[in-house]
Amino acid sequence: MSPTTGPVRSRLPILALSLGIALLTLIPYAVAASRAGDSRFTGFLFNPYDAATYLAKMRQGEEGQFLYTLAFTEDPGPGAAIVSYYLLLGHLARLLNAPLIAVWHAARVLGAAFFLAVAWEFFGRIGLSRRGRAIAWIVAAFGSGFGFAAVAFGTYTADLWVAEYIPWMGMLTSAHFPLATGLTMLLAMRIALPARKPSAASVAACGLLGFLLGAIQPFAFVPLAFALVLWMLWIRIARDAVPEGAIAGWLAAGFGLLPWAAYYLWVVRTLPAFASWFAQNRTPSPPAWDIALSLGLPGILAAVSFIRWIAARPPDAGKLRGASSETLLAALWFAVNLALLFAPLPLQRRLMLGMWIPLAALAAPQLEAWLFRPAPSLLRALAAGIPLLLTGSVFLLILLFAGIGRNARLFLDGDEAAAADWLAVHAAGDVVLAPPDLSLWLPGMAGARVVYGHPMETPFADRAREDVEAFFHPASSQTQLQILADRRVDWVICSEENTACTALEGTVLEEIFSSGSIRVMSVRLK
Repeated sequence: MSPTTGPVRSRLPILALSLGIALLTLIPYAVAASRAGDSRFTGFLFNPYDAATYLAKMRQGEEGQFLYTLAFTEDPGPGAAIVSYYLLLGHLARLLNAPLIAVWHAARVLGAAFFLAVAWEFFGRIGLSRRGRAIAWIVAAFGSGFGFAAVAFGTYTADLWVAEYIPWMGMLTSAHFPLATGLTMLLAMRIALPARKPSAASVAACGLLGFLLGAIQPFAFVPLAFALVLWMLWIRIARDAVPEGAIAGWLAAGFGLLPWAAYYLWVVRTLPAFASWFAQNRTPSPPAWDIALSLGLPGILAAVSFIRWIAARPPDAGKLRGASSETLLAALWFAVNLALLFAPLPLQRRLMLGMWIPLAALAAPQLEAWLFRPAPSLLRALAAGIPLLLTGSVFLLILLFAGIGRNARLFLDGDEAAAADWLAVHAAGDVVLAPPDLSLWLPGMAGARVVYGHPMETPFADRAREDVEAFFHPASSQTQLQILADRRVDWVICSEENTACTALEGTVLEEIFSSGSIRVMSVRLK
């Protein structure tokens, strides 16, 4: 066995296992598709608002665009090179002549497999035993907090709805969260695990990883970046050494990511449509009690480990000198991440991406001691496994029930789907006024623009939604005419149950297409 093929062959089992687990995440989607009947399954089972934006961005890529223009408004303004990952997936769909949703799921599966494979490598370098490595990997891949307990009281904690926080949720519902988390772990390994002398190859790798992460999810590097600064200071002070390789890698990653961060800042400050999007895109952290429950058993074990570490050492500066640099990096990463959740930032929740990884690394030694010392115990395994895995199982059931029950927010009825298909052929790029639940899917399914479709990506969303509601529940036909003119509407989708279009039919509105109860009306303003 050659030295080059040996490491590759040794990784084949974990690569195969990672891909196998990732493929299994297709099961709830297959169940939902089999239950569609006369309706159309959108291809998503969670958070329709995010799902619809992924599809809309991919649609623009499929149409050949490299700059994203806000799809959920009639007046998007100039485009910008943001969310490039989904635009590129759309280009890939066009090259492969493949359905957008098929490409999204392929990207999601590959992203999940990538995350799992990188996580195995990461936990192998974080100073864990062989058993501890396996435990940390299982916790990272499938673990969650105490959200199952919150469900019993009619509420949902972060570990049941913040997909960037819990990797299991991210693998099931997102194409870019697992990918970004994997890239973040790769950066941690290249920079500090293990610390090494700088080389051109390692510095270039850090720069490339930083650039890729910046294009996909720049927030992911923020907690790790601050943690690495503290870690390098500890190396310098406690070990009396200069971590030259880590410093060089950190700077290279920052330089790779900085152009994206600067460009995004420029976009949201100078382009009005994106400025409105950013102003509405507030993602505050859950309350402290919610976060505490969402940390679950790993959070308790990490806290116990810290308390024991403090109690076992005298309170002097020398207690840090004997600490494992790998364990300290994990502790700093988690502590910084937790602190940033309470920083006065508009996008606090986005910083939860990757937070579960160092928590799994910190909890693994305590779990190993509980499970295997003095001997393995099935009872102890159940006592640890149930609270670790139950919330993830609840989330999987939520997805399955959404598919089996044909959740109205994730399925279009046959008539709505027929209208979307007609618009895709005859009205791509035009402005459509439709009820909000249908408008959400039209940019991705039909390539149309809508008056209102998304609470964040529709500029001045409240006002746009009010106009849509005023059109379908008008005070007068004059109100309707004003909305059609102000919003430059080309098409209106009406249903037989809603008579709002009746007063304008034959003069301003002309029926061009119908399917069942759904009517597509052309706007003929003078």
